[in-house]
Amino acid sequence: MRQPIPHSALRAHSLSITKLPPTTPLHIQRRRLYSSESLTTTATRTPPPTTRANPPHTTRPPPLDLPIRQPDTSTIKHWFNTGKAYMTFYKTGLKNIFVNRRLVHGTPSSPSEAALLPQGGDSRAYSQLYLRYKHDIRLLPLFGLLLLVCEEFTPLVILLVPRIAPYTCRLPKQVDLLLRQDEQARTRLRSKSHISSLGEFHPGSENRWRTTQGRILGVLPQRIPLPKFIVTPIVERRMAYIRHEDQLLVSAGGADALNEEELRLACSFRGINILHRGTEQEIRDVLRKWLRLSVETKPPPGLAPSFQHFEVSQEEEADQDVDAEANAKEALAKMVTDCMVLCEDDGEWETKVQTTLKSVDENLRALRALKGDMDRGLDHRGD
Repeated sequence: MRQPIPHSALRAHSLSITKLPPTTPLHIQRRRLYSSESLTTTATRTPPPTTRANPPHTTRPPPLDLPIRQPDTSTIKHWFNTGKAYMTFYKTGLKNIFVNRRLVHGTPSSPSEAALLPQGGDSRAYSQLYLRYKHDIRLLPLFGLLLLVCEEFTPLVILLVPRIAPYTCRLPKQVDLLLRQDEQARTRLRSKSHISSLGEFHPGSENRWRTTQGRILGVLPQRIPLPKFIVTPIVERRMAYIRHEDQLLVSAGGADALNEEELRLACSFRGINILHRGTEQEIRDVLRKWLRLSVETKPPPGLAPSFQHFEVSQEEEADQDVDAEANAKEALAKMVTDCMVLCEDDGEWETKVQTTLKSVDENLRALRALKGDMDRGLDHRGD
């Protein structure tokens, strides 16, 4: 009878293979982890647990276990086994979409699925679970048809149209390819914007920089111009979601609470480039900086009165019990995130955020002064 391998031996073997030098880029680490050279370790890897910050592992692609060709294995048999491994990968990914559906509705079918339920309804984990499920379920009919028609040749077709695959069915090389394309597009878009603050824009150019934001975040097509009535709600909805997720992530423990895969996804979701950063700690530091500026930024000294009633009319102040501090905080977060998404380098975030706040404050002071002059003129005419 075959003796089971002790858990300590498996763990030591796994660490000896998957641990890479700290200078190795994370996308290279991930590629090696899912390659055929690490086949023996991916089968024994335990998926990271669901927490308030990390959604279930079923929202991400499953491990891809490719067969290792032995000297006595024929080419035809090796390719057959490889195609079978890809089909297993895709079937697991499709199955996970339906698992996520049950998790979204709170109806797990087994104790193992119940263990994947996010902790708390209002958490980043549940928010991302719902968002990724909605994305995947829209792509499911087309991708399912492609899988039925092409079967083992699906990976070759996916190379031509990589974005039609649901998140749970994206191959490691496909994920790296899309990430590289997205970062190249962001760099190109930001190099063309050349802004020092959002205060530089006049109302007529709002659609231009909103379009740039949408393309950086991947919610608008890169080369197809769209009218303002389509661009504005799409981009503002995504920006509002990012601001809300920032608060949820901070309440769940911040950047330190994310596992490695979710850390990469959280940065990409905010338009933060990560491929040029050598270590996981660098990526965690830049996300920590984003959260600090987004959630904790306060008006510079002397500017607080201008933000006390931002976007609150006199009628609302008179007729309703308006929470001015909450309105000021929401307006600040909106300006800060808008500015950071458009910045070419995270080293410029803090400077451009402060420049934006000062510019907006100057405009508010000028408008208040103009309104005061008009009110006094009306009073004189009344007398």
